[in-house]
Amino acid sequence: PSVTRDEKKKLIKKVFGEAVSDLTRNFLNLLVDRRNEGILEFIPDVYKGVVDEKKGVLKAKVQTVIPLTGERLNTLKKRLDKLTGKMVEIEAVQDSNILGGMVIQIGNRMVDGSVASRLKNLKTRLMEIRTA
Repeated sequence: PSVTRDEKKKLIKKVFGEAVSDLTRNFLNLLVDRRNEGILEFIPDVYKGVVDEKKGVLKAKVQTVIPLTGERLNTLKKRLDKLTGKMVEIEAVQDSNILGGMVIQIGNRMVDGSVASRLKNLKTRLMEIRTA
């Protein structure tokens, strides 16, 4: 490696100084010792996920062709809150590829109510009938 472990540790001490706790500094040094510095960029997202989980907050990604705003977004949020029993934070994404309808992803669960998905399923069924 072009930068030694000792140099990295000195840089950690110089950059953070007393701005972070000993525990945090020791954690950063441990990452350097184990050559796991690459995970640093993921730590804030993982931490936020843990905090959200403790607070009972779920993240939902909702794809639509037309932007979800105002009352439609609020109605969907209320339905997802009720369905999951948790507070849902929606990330609304515009995606013309779905052609219409909506795709909702919460964690590893996905509900695909898009027109594109329905057309694909219809095509598959028609092809099955054709080959039968």
